[in-house]
This record gives sequence, C-alpha cells and structure tokens, in this order.
Amino acid sequence: MGGGRWMTMVKIINKYSHSGYNNRFATKDIKLLLSKISYWKNECKRVKDIEKHMAEKKIEMFDSDPKTNPNWKYTREGTYITAYKDYQKALSSQKRMDFDDMLFKTYFQLKIKKNEKFLVRLRRKIQHILVDEAQDLNKVQFLLVKLLAGENLRITMVGDDYQVLYGFRGAKVTEIMEFGKYYDATIIKLEQNYRSTPEIVECGNKLIKHNEVQIWKDLHTDNESGMVPEVLMSKTVEGEAQQLMQKIEKMILDGYNLGDIAILYRTNSQSRAIVDTFIVNHIPHKVYSKEGFYDRKEVKDILAYLRICNHPNSAEPEDFRRIINRPARFLGGKFIDNIEEIMFQNGYESFWQALQRWPDLNMGATQSSQASKFVETIKMLYKRIDTTEIPTKEILEDIIEETGYLKWLNKELESADEEPDNDTGMNLNSLLSGAERFNNPEEFLLFVDSMEFEDNDEDDDAIHCLTVHKSKGMEWPVVFILGCCEKVMPHYKADDFEEERRIAYVAVTRAKEELYVSTIYEKFNNMRTRPSPFIKEMGLELPQWYWDYLEQDIDKQKSSNKMAAQAKRGQFNGNPTFTKYDDKGKVIKTIEINPGTDLTSIGDHIDNTIGDKHFEHGGDGEGFLESNPEENGEESDYILR
Repeated sequence: MGGGRWMTMVKIINKYSHSGYNNRFATKDIKLLLSKISYWKNECKRVKDIEKHMAEKKIEMFDSDPKTNPNWKYTREGTYITAYKDYQKALSSQKRMDFDDMLFKTYFQLKIKKNEKFLVRLRRKIQHILVDEAQDLNKVQFLLVKLLAGENLRITMVGDDYQVLYGFRGAKVTEIMEFGKYYDATIIKLEQNYRSTPEIVECGNKLIKHNEVQIWKDLHTDNESGMVPEVLMSKTVEGEAQQLMQKIEKMILDGYNLGDIAILYRTNSQSRAIVDTFIVNHIPHKVYSKEGFYDRKEVKDILAYLRICNHPNSAEPEDFRRIINRPARFLGGKFIDNIEEIMFQNGYESFWQALQRWPDLNMGATQSSQASKFVETIKMLYKRIDTTEIPTKEILEDIIEETGYLKWLNKELESADEEPDNDTGMNLNSLLSGAERFNNPEEFLLFVDSMEFEDNDEDDDAIHCLTVHKSKGMEWPVVFILGCCEKVMPHYKADDFEEERRIAYVAVTRAKEELYVSTIYEKFNNMRTRPSPFIKEMGLELPQWYWDYLEQDIDKQKSSNKMAAQAKRGQFNGNPTFTKYDDKGKVIKTIEINPGTDLTSIGDHIDNTIGDKHFEHGGDGEGFLESNPEENGEESDYILR
C-alpha cells in the first residue's frame, strides 16, 4: 500500500480530534503505530487475540471515544489496540490489504473450515517445500509453512540460528529450533567455513559459544592462517575515526584497494564521525543507507532550528515550515502560508519579519498562545547566541531544551520501537558530539552544508560503510567493527542480550583476512562508556596500558568523590583544622594541623582545656579529640577519631 497505508492511519488519528481535548495522537506516532500493528501481524495476533490476552492479564481498557467518555484514559497497549482495530476496519471498507496482510490473512483464510477442501487440494499439489534464510522468518511465516506442509514430511529448511538478528520484526531463534523438533528433522550441520582465516573463525566461535539458546556447532576452516584480530582503542568517536583513517592509509600503501575494506556499525548514528572524516579527506566511500546522517529527520530539525536562531532574518521559510510543529504547536501549513502572504504583501525581506506580525492573523486562543511562545523562544535564543560566546555544542543543547524538542523527543522515544539501525537519541548525541569541535554556529553550518552525500555507485573502489544488519551475506578482505563498547554493542535499548551477541558474531564473520575491533573507552558522544564485554568473549586482549589508565582513572574518581564529599560538608581540600567550641556552641579557637604534627601536642595549643570537647576538622572525614582513659589504665593524651 505504501503511502495509502500512511494516509489511512492519518485519517484514523484525525478522527480522535475533539474540541477541548488534546489530539490523542501526533503525526510522529504514525510510524510507531504502523510498526506495532506490523509486529502483531507478524506474531499472528488479531485484535481479538490481543484483547483476550489483556482481559486475562486484567489490563484495564477504556472507552476509546472522548465524545462518549469525557474521562477517557489510555493504557499504551489500549491506544495501540484501538488504532489496530480501526486500521483493519478502514482497510476492509476500502477492500485493501497492506503487505503484512498478504501472509496474515492468507494464514487465517486457509485455517477456516469452509476452505478446508481447498487446503487439501493445495497440499496435494505441493511436492516439496524449501525454506531458505529460515533465521529471518517470523511466527506467521513459520505457521504458514506448517499449514501448507500438513503431514507432508518433504520439507527442507536452510538457516543459521547464529544469525537471527531481526527480533524487532518477530524473528526468534526458538522458532527455527522448535521447527526441527516439530518435524523430528534430521539436522545437517554445515560447519566448514570457506571464507575466513582460522583466527577469525576462532574469534567468532569463542564469542557465540556464550549464547545458551543455539544449535551447537563447531565451525572450522582449512584456509591458511592469518593475522590475529586486533583491538583498536580510542577515547572518543572523533579519535576512533582518526585512528581508522591512519590504519586505512597504511593498508592502501600495503596494496589493499579501498573496495576491499568495510566499516560496520551497530546504528547509523555511528557513521557520522567516520563519513565526515572521509569527506574531509576526499576518501571514496559508499554508505549503504536510505539517507545520510545529516538527512535524518531529527538532525535536520535541529539544524533548521540552529539556522533560525543563529540568523533569523537569513533563515529560509522552509526552515520555519520544517520545525513549526516539531514539537507540535497546532500551527500547521495554513499558518505558514498566511505568514508568507504577509511577507509578500508587505515587501518584507525575510520570513522572520513577517512571522512577528502573527497577531494580525485571525487565530484561536491555543494557536495565538503557541505562536507567541514560539516567537519569544526564537528571540531569546538569538539574543543569547548574539551577545555571548557560547560553544556550538552548548547552543544546540540550549535549542533542544528551550524549544521543548527534548521533552517531546523523550516522550516519543519512551515508547518507540525503532529499527536497530536507527536510534533517534543516538543520532542527536552524535550531532552534539560533531558540533563540539566548532567555535561558532557559522563554521558548523558551513561544514554541514559541505557534507553532500557522496555515493560512488560508479566506482567500485570505495570503502563500504554499513550497519551490521545490512552486511548479512556479504564479505570483505578487511573489516572494521566500529564502537564495540557498552551502550552501543550491546545496545543500551536491547532486551535480548543473546541477539546482541549474534549481531556482533555476524560482524566478526564478515571478515576474510583482517579483522579490527574498535572500541571507545571513555565517551561515546555524550555517554560515558567502556569496552564491550564481547571483546573478552572473542578471546581478544585489551592492551596493558588501558588497564593502567583504568586504574589511574579509578584513583582520580575516588579522589574526586572524596573532594565532593568534603565540599558537601563545607570542608576544604587541605590540612585538617580543629575547632574548639564552648558549651553554647561558640567557636573558641581553630588550629590547622600540619603534616607530621603529633596530635598529643594539641592539648598544649589550647591551654590543656580540651577534655572531651567535640571538634570538627577540615580534612578527610569527621572526628573529635577526647581523652583516652583506656591506655595503660591511665588517662592519656588526645586522639583523633
């Protein structure tokens, strides 16, 4: 259906608009809703199946129409189910199906009793069933295969449980394993690897053996021995990109072609630093993605805000049109059209001049309030940028915060079920990280404008840049795995650790001759990180200097925590000071204790009147001085506690 599917959901969402109520859905929810419906269909779940499940779990459902229920509320699942039900009704009334329905409806049509004879005839015509790439199948596909096969045991399935990566589409490693049990199938293991060196095969073997759910195999190869996979370590993503550039330059001198090299990453957000580096250095490369990093919608949103806030009078109407409802402000295309009309009628040179005439428009209270807030926010941000020297990264952070984009985005991400190769939050973090090295917005925007997407389709001699998911079935002499660190690989959103390990396994096994596992040990964009546990599981060693660095970092952290604790107690980082108080809490005397001072002499300093009075000190911890009657049975000099 393509665009028809999208428009159908738009109409459903619009149905929920009601005077006095906020629209239950925003445009941003369309992809999320369609994704959720697609997942349910792939799991072979009809609306009534989900409603039954919710009833069994006693998950409360509410009337979905605010016109009949002024106190309506929604659970998240209830929201999705309502949209699912209306979506299916709309498709049925239009006599249409979406892509998922082709399997989903076929399965349920073949199951109903009135089609039983047709199914029997169909089974008789099928002499043998061959299922290829079985690891990518979801539940409805497995069930359909079972239904078509019936009692027929002439079925062959080819797949690799080590490469089940599409959990978000319903693919599960248990499906391929249970399928074999269901048919009491003979399992033929293809354990010889013809692609990689023994060192790379062993690296993958060691890693995947940590998964509990698998069909156990012992992969081996007769290929000649090669180099041991190498760990590359960098503090940041920018440092990682530079280190890779140095490695690649050396490889070219050693005789490799650019087309022999692939750079794999967990999410598209990781491509930003390395692609920036390639473009600046004029290195031919191919990015296997529908869009470049700077074409991502959230990245384009913030860049549009930056252009507007940096120079409102120079900003194009399209920049305003892009972000006027991101986040939602109920100021649609008609509002922009009206402002453009004001601009042309009055001969204004910029859209910004016309926008400030928004009170001239006949708008409702909500729209007027939103228009006012928007204009004032832009004025405030422009003044801040124009009158202060703020680093570009901080400007972007201010824009994200002050415009409400951050709150809106977090709400969106709360329930987002994004595909693994795109992470909206990481994309924004990567943008902030990329802006960090620019002194002002002009430099950064000029750099971004120069980042035209270079896809060297006509030139095979180009470095391949792609996500691990897209790399399945491909191979290269040299493979770099980017960002093999915590929060990235394994991904911080992942709820299936074994699938994350399978993703890393696929990345490792794309390499034929040389494998480089690149990790970040300090900061991945705006997140603190450290090397992934998968590196150790691969049997690879981190260099000794890293452990020395880590030990020093821990010591620094302890020292920092100590200083923070002292500051919290109103103390300072210096020699201890002891303060004597009288019975009413008044300070009598303060004494600084220099290094090496014998504490027993303190009594003399304060006229031998300490007794068991309480003292505070400015060093590490709290304490007091008191007489000690336990030593040798007599009262001794004073001690610090």
